[in-house]
Amino acid sequence: MTTPETATATEHIQDPRDTMADQAINALREEREQAKEAEEENQQADTPTPPPLNPEYARMLLSYSLGVIQMSVGAVFDVPFEIETEAGNQWLDASVPMMQKYGPQGLKWLEKYEDEIMFSMATFTLIGGCAVQVRRLRLEKAQPKENPDTPDAGGQDEVSAAPQ
Repeated sequence: MTTPETATATEHIQDPRDTMADQAINALREEREQAKEAEEENQQADTPTPPPLNPEYARMLLSYSLGVIQMSVGAVFDVPFEIETEAGNQWLDASVPMMQKYGPQGLKWLEKYEDEIMFSMATFTLIGGCAVQVRRLRLEKAQPKENPDTPDAGGQDEVSAAPQ
């Protein structure tokens, strides 16, 4: 009969061939990781650093983004929407240095988080769509409903108020 103590003692005994195979596998993994790290370092070293982005050009690109945000908010909430000039300028002032710092490389950095960004955008789109529906339902609820079963009192007033 095997007890838990004897079972654990026999489980730790390993054939020398298994030990050699484990060592070989670990050595191959380590070589593969080192080769991958070296390749990444070479790619980073080979990639030229882009010249800094012109501040006016960066501001123009970001202004376009601000316009897209403005149009999107207006479309989602179905209202004429404009970002206040002062708020937009403050955002641009804060964003231009970041755009200059990362430039097109910033887009590659964001590419790593594409799934997360798409999830966030889909979530905000869902929330915006829900807000539009709630607003529409509130408007429908606030409007008086016409009941065809009851006589229209407004129509009688029009007849009696008509000149004779």
